[in-house]
Amino acid sequence: MVSTNLKLNRVKTSERAIHIYKHFEIYHYNTFNMGARKKSIRYYVLLRWLTSAAGLFMAYRAYIYKKENWIWLFGFIAILFNPFFPVHLGREIWQIVNVITAIIFLISIRFVK
Repeated sequence: MVSTNLKLNRVKTSERAIHIYKHFEIYHYNTFNMGARKKSIRYYVLLRWLTSAAGLFMAYRAYIYKKENWIWLFGFIAILFNPFFPVHLGREIWQIVNVITAIIFLISIRFVK
């Protein structure tokens, strides 16, 4: 009786694992395709708000820790992404700017403490 229950539990567990893996695979496929598709204007407005706010916050942190170069860099990012007076650049240029900005934020994790 006990060994039968163990076998059933193993089967159920492996079926759950396969089910979770399929959902995980579908999620990554959809995420990858979202990057290739054109996004709505709401996405870009939200991106501007969040990036501008993060730039301001990081500029403030850099000010607290007396990292003058980082203050200027994050101030520039906050101005570039500000939602009130948007800077209009081409789609290809924005893609490059987005990648560079993400790299700057990742590097700042180490240097703005």
